[in-house]
Amino acid sequence: MCTLYLPPLTLAAATGAAAAGTATAAVFAGAGAAALTAAALLPVKDLLSQLDVCGGTGGGTAGPVEAVCMAAGACAGELGPPKMFEKKQFGPTKDKTIPNPTLTVSGTPIEVCFASENRCADRIVATLKGSTKTIRFLAFSFTSTPIYQAMLDRRANGVTVSGVFETTGSDTQFSAYGKLKKEGVEVYTDGNPYVMHHKVIIIDDHIVIFGSFNFSDNANTQNDENLLIVDNA
Repeated sequence: MCTLYLPPLTLAAATGAAAAGTATAAVFAGAGAAALTAAALLPVKDLLSQLDVCGGTGGGTAGPVEAVCMAAGACAGELGPPKMFEKKQFGPTKDKTIPNPTLTVSGTPIEVCFASENRCADRIVATLKGSTKTIRFLAFSFTSTPIYQAMLDRRANGVTVSGVFETTGSDTQFSAYGKLKKEGVEVYTDGNPYVMHHKVIIIDDHIVIFGSFNFSDNANTQNDENLLIVDNA
């Protein structure tokens, strides 16, 4: 019987972490790990396929995402070929089609966006516009005028906005740090001596926006990035 061993996380957390490309979803066999049968693994395979993150299984040592992909493929069938690894499509030239732009995992709605072909900043702005109470963020690079303007607009309507910027680059004319601070928004620069590489927005304490997507024009129009919008109300 084919089994996949995952850390003791919920299936949604494990697959979400894998989709975001983080080490949280590292596959290993060990004490306390939960064994998933082929049947239980099917949602993992489907989610990875829908998010288009699985590539070929060529040589070399597999990282956490590749390990999940290979195990999922072995247990639950082949995954569809991704845009970058097999079609050799990068940046704004990639196919704009997302097979499943929205899906639900364990009752939690998830919206999927890939940049730069899908202009993810528009999805962030649209989600920010729906905020009613709070907007909190952590930002490595935050220069996008539409995103910080959407935050200011919601603040003018009574929404509390606060955030932390990576210190490096926050003092430039392009950073949203000075612009938000000038308007009286509660923003800070990161106090630790290392790089704060986070790209997270939390809205009304139940919507989380995260991924590799920096809040910048380059991420929106030139780079290869991923973004998830998770509504865990």
